[in-house]
Amino acid sequence: GARCFEFSCSVAVLEWQRRWPMLRSMVLDLEPDLVGLQEVDLVQGGPEKLSAHDRQICRDLASAGYEGGFARKCGRACDGVALFWRSSRLRSAGVAETWRLGRTIHVALA
Repeated sequence: GARCFEFSCSVAVLEWQRRWPMLRSMVLDLEPDLVGLQEVDLVQGGPEKLSAHDRQICRDLASAGYEGGFARKCGRACDGVALFWRSSRLRSAGVAETWRLGRTIHVALA
């Protein structure tokens, strides 16, 4: 049978408190006009004892001059996608829209 992808690194390496400062620094150092993120934890709790990260991402990117939003995957998924733009260069053309991608739980945000 087919095997799912397995991480071959320590769980400690994947912890948010370690990863987000590095990701944030990488993104902000590049000074992009548009930032897209996927697999963003949006729901607190569950059997995996997840922590929602949307507020921290929004706060940190807003303090760097970005606006944006999130869209949760369909069904029981606890994660989703995010789209942020540099407000000094781009502006929203209207209300954010979310599309379900086929029969999957995945979504697109625009």
